[in-house]
Amino acid sequence: KLFGDKHAYVAAALNNGANAVSSSLTRREEALAMYEESLHILVDTFGTKHTSCAATICNIARCMVDLNRLPGALAKYEQALAIMVSILGDEHSDVACLRQRIGRILNKLGRPEEALLFFHKSLEARDKVLGDDHSTMFSLLGTAEALELLTRPEDALEAWIDVLEMRKRMHGPAANADTGAAMNSVGLTLVALERYTEALVYYRQSLAMCCNAVLNPDQHKSTADVYYNIAVAEERLGNSEEALVNYRKAAEIYEAALGDDHEEVSSTLNALAALLDTMDQPQEALQAWQNVLAVFQSVHETAGHEDTAYALNSLALALRALQRYAEALENHQQSLAMFLKVLPYPKRHKTVAGLYCNIAVAHDKLGNKKGAVENFQKAVAIYRRALGGDHEEVSSTLIAKAKLLFTMNKHQEALKAWREVLAICQRVYGAAGHADTAVTLNQVAGTLQVLGRHVEALDHYDQSLAMYRVVLTDPEQQTIVADLHVNIAATHEKLGNKEEALGAYLQATAIYQHASSDNHEALCGTFNTVAELLVSMDRQEEGIKYYQKAVVLHKRILGDMHTLVASTLTTIGMTYLRIEKPQEALVAFQEALTVLRAVYGADHEDIAKANHNVLLCFTSGFM
Repeated sequence: KLFGDKHAYVAAALNNGANAVSSSLTRREEALAMYEESLHILVDTFGTKHTSCAATICNIARCMVDLNRLPGALAKYEQALAIMVSILGDEHSDVACLRQRIGRILNKLGRPEEALLFFHKSLEARDKVLGDDHSTMFSLLGTAEALELLTRPEDALEAWIDVLEMRKRMHGPAANADTGAAMNSVGLTLVALERYTEALVYYRQSLAMCCNAVLNPDQHKSTADVYYNIAVAEERLGNSEEALVNYRKAAEIYEAALGDDHEEVSSTLNALAALLDTMDQPQEALQAWQNVLAVFQSVHETAGHEDTAYALNSLALALRALQRYAEALENHQQSLAMFLKVLPYPKRHKTVAGLYCNIAVAHDKLGNKKGAVENFQKAVAIYRRALGGDHEEVSSTLIAKAKLLFTMNKHQEALKAWREVLAICQRVYGAAGHADTAVTLNQVAGTLQVLGRHVEALDHYDQSLAMYRVVLTDPEQQTIVADLHVNIAATHEKLGNKEEALGAYLQATAIYQHASSDNHEALCGTFNTVAELLVSMDRQEEGIKYYQKAVVLHKRILGDMHTLVASTLTTIGMTYLRIEKPQEALVAFQEALTVLRAVYGADHEDIAKANHNVLLCFTSGFM
């Protein structure tokens, strides 16, 4: 009434009114409208190039930030900056402050490269005009945050240490929450650099300062944050028990500070449960996942949510670890139903494919192999749509399906699945070859052999061996190559190629001996197989030598008094009898009898058989 609608005093009153209501969450739109009306009056009164206009534009920008309208806020701050530079010049403290605010918004918008330019110009101006002052802190903070966003942890660490040193100069040695927060930030950056022991030093300093600087630290979020960070560092260092203690403390404080249903509580319980999974504490892990699920169900109620679905799946995995497969299956299925409801395009989502795999495993554990195969196939189809036909998740699921089909004696279907895996490997790795391709060639060959297609099997085994010799370092010292020689030898035996079989078995034994220092059960088995083959070739004396090698190795691995030692000694005795050497047979049979008496005592059917073998030496007509 006094000054009319277009007076500077009216604009000031509107500004003051907007300032009063802008702190209210529900009245920010109202504040924004008042700031904009004030700006119109100021522009009409003073023109666009006036500090009052710039200040009001800054208020509009701040209000937009509160409303999460960051692009609009950025445009307003840039408008205000242009006015302030034209009036005050490039190196004024108010201009530096505006650049710092623009930098913070650019960080939030994921544009850290641009943000750094504003922070650096802000710091340059402040150094010239003010030196090390309180307001410089915000530009240093923004610089550190931008460097983190740019994944430049070494530079970010340097910036955070600058922040910490400035905090110490500002606040002195006394406990201060801001100094504690800077210590925590240094710790986080050291963790990003995998310098976990150093990070713990800063975290513990931060925790001590927080506990002294804030009221009721056991009910304060910042204290919980530091306990959580300590837990992460301890876990990375392999100190699981210490990590567990700190996760629990963090969860307890988050609950006190934020309420039982806050996301910080659920994420901490998640980390706690995941750690328990790795610590072979399935019952405790199950309880932790039940707690996580309870939080999500309380927050989201019956509507369903991704978080609830993930928790159901994790709970199911914990039940599976406890061999409670029926309950695990039920929770996996509940998780799947929820994901199908809440995810966009769920039949193209890898999470859903992973759930079908989990359901398949549960069916398999419950003996429902047909249901398991069906769910593996659903997983394959979704992985192909979500990730592409040659993704490793596709091949790993096909491998699980192929192995399952093999146990069901569905060898033709298993072969088809292995050929699909082989085709993926050949497309991904090309003609140069790869260990995965070699493994798959071996699996294809094994399935062909079971189907009686020995010539094809041998061809695939040979391809696998050739590829291993290319891709492995020192292939003739690798047990996987020895295993392959055994497979090749067995296939040659099926084809009646005994000499070729013997050569391959002997190559296997040479590798096993070099790779395992003779102390390997695979070597025992191969010694026995070589002996059997030699005996079948009427080379009994040579065969006996390999049986004797098996006895020596059995004794080294299992001890002198073991049934396998007795069994091999009995085979040696029988072989000596066949070549009419009863005296040598008697020695072997008597040693076998001594072993069996040590194992079973005086009264056992195997001892009766051993006594009978001894008598054979006297009744064979050769004594």
